[in-house]
Amino acid sequence: MTIGKIAAAFACTAVSLASASAMAQHVYVVGSVGSSRIDNDCRAAVTCDKRDTAGRFVAGFDIGTGVALELGYIDYGRARFVAAGGEVKDHEVASTQVGFAYQMPMVEGWRLNLRAGMARVTTRLSGSVPGNSASSDKDVAAMPYAGGGLNYAFGPHLKADLGIDFSGADFRGQRTAVRAVLLGLRYDF
Repeated sequence: MTIGKIAAAFACTAVSLASASAMAQHVYVVGSVGSSRIDNDCRAAVTCDKRDTAGRFVAGFDIGTGVALELGYIDYGRARFVAAGGEVKDHEVASTQVGFAYQMPMVEGWRLNLRAGMARVTTRLSGSVPGNSASSDKDVAAMPYAGGGLNYAFGPHLKADLGIDFSGADFRGQRTAVRAVLLGLRYDF
């Protein structure tokens, strides 16, 4: 996963949305980092690491009554499998998402978030065998996603955001569940 790419996208979008906020007071951005899990079949693996670092960036527009339209990117990281004989397989998953979010006020400063939509999921599988060349291939699929979480308002603009996201990945017909638990900051313009 490239945290630098996520940070650069976050900074660029924040600057452009800040100028747009003069027209629309309901624009926000969220940047989060956390832990992911890619649920691949590990039966043939000598070692299997399904967990990695995940990063998420979202730009949203509140359209009223707690409902928002969101555009996001999440990098679920990679899972690594090592088979007998030293064959190494890396399974990387990232997605671009578009969907709706709903925020429900709870107690003072706290809000419950629910989100759902469609994601363009890119799955890259790469592998290498000792003594042979490495190979890599990718597949792209449309998959639904859903998530939820809590945020806490430090003030009128800055909020802490804790969430969990669920989606799927598809590589040549082999479906895999992916999820991420993320902690970050939300800024309302």
